[in-house]
Order: sequence, then C-alpha cells, then structure tokens
Amino acid sequence: MKTIIFALALAGLAGPVAAREPGELDCTLGYAKLKAEIEALPGIEPNATLEGSPYRALAHPPSYTLFTFTLPGAPGHPAIVRRHLVKQGDTVVLQNSACGFGDLAGFEELKREFNALDARVKDGLSK
Repeated sequence: MKTIIFALALAGLAGPVAAREPGELDCTLGYAKLKAEIEALPGIEPNATLEGSPYRALAHPPSYTLFTFTLPGAPGHPAIVRRHLVKQGDTVVLQNSACGFGDLAGFEELKREFNALDARVKDGLSK
C-alpha cells in the first residue's frame, strides 16, 4: 500500500507531460525513427533539393517549418536540421534546432554552415 501511495505522489509531482508541437525534434528517437515521424506529418511536402547536394529537404507549410536531412557525404551525417519561422511581435525570427547522430565534429560543421546560411538570408531580407 505504501508503494502505491508513493507512486501516486511521484506522479503528482511530475505534472502533465508537455506535448511536442508537430515536427519538434526529439533527438532521443534516433535518426531513422525521427525521420519517419517527420515524413509522416500531415501536410509535409518535398522541397527543392539541388542535384548532387548532400541534403534532402522537406517543408511543412502549416507550421512554417523546413526540415533538412543529411545524406551520405554531408558533414555530421546522419543529422536532421529543423528551421522554423516564428512571429515575435512585428518581426519574424528563424529558430533552428538540430539532431546529430554521427561524427560530432562534422555535426558542429553542419550547424556552422546553417548558421552562416541563416545570416545571409537575414541580411538579404533586411535590404
């Protein structure tokens, strides 16, 4: 009986589990499961991927999100990058998150490449 009361007390302290928004990255799922979860999102659609590019992109227009999956040969492969547009007041901010499942140094290089790309996009929008 004491065990049941203790378990109920712990459950009450934990509070409700916060639900993830569609497409929010949960790196604990691993590359294959997370990729499959993203590909199964309602409204997901292929985005332009340059031939020979080590990336594959999928867009999720309902959430203003672009997902990029590395392919063999990309830095940090396998990895997934999520770029999400969020309105904050009168401005739109690009929020990034990423999950790396391969080489850590390559993953850090991948994040630097995306940060540089975002800076170029931001500069282009402000002109």
